[in-house]
Amino acid sequence: QITTLDPGLSQETVNDYILRHTTAGLFHTDENGQTVNDLCQDYTVSEDGLTYTFTLRSGVQWSDGQPLTSDDFEYAIIRNLTYGADNAWSIYYPSTYLAGAAEIAGNSDLDPTVTTIEGVETPDDSTLVLHLTKPCAWFIQMLTNDVWRPLRADFADAHDSLWSLEAGYPSVGPYLLQSCNENERAVIVKNENYYNADEVV
Repeated sequence: QITTLDPGLSQETVNDYILRHTTAGLFHTDENGQTVNDLCQDYTVSEDGLTYTFTLRSGVQWSDGQPLTSDDFEYAIIRNLTYGADNAWSIYYPSTYLAGAAEIAGNSDLDPTVTTIEGVETPDDSTLVLHLTKPCAWFIQMLTNDVWRPLRADFADAHDSLWSLEAGYPSVGPYLLQSCNENERAVIVKNENYYNADEVV
């Protein structure tokens, strides 16, 4: 059974399998179990291991033609924290969390479109900066978790997940949700605006 396709809430295997096709993040895990770049073109880590600066892949668009920006990642992070998302532990878990993340986790009174934390910076549309409270050797692997994947406030409600089961919401992943019957199946179709669409069958 498909319980949700909200990247912040999905932990069950069947949900995650669908999301791995309909969403994309900074990194993903390939068929060999290796973490590889996806929406991230390149990144640097400060000498103290606390600051990660990501440059987004140039020219990436959502399926509706809107450009992907670093603000989409910031919205997803803050939204999933304040929504109390199941997977938000990978944002504020003590060994990996962002600066300021634990203080707002689960606070649904906050508006993620205006709320900020010191752990997330978006100096321009193509740059995302994440600040940790302590070094984490596996932080890049953590970023393959669905909860870190970009969302937009115009379709991903701050405190509701029903949108995730309705066909037609924008995606930066290789496939789009065409239909979903939670008790039977989800039908997905190729996203022609996916940055690597030529490699998608």
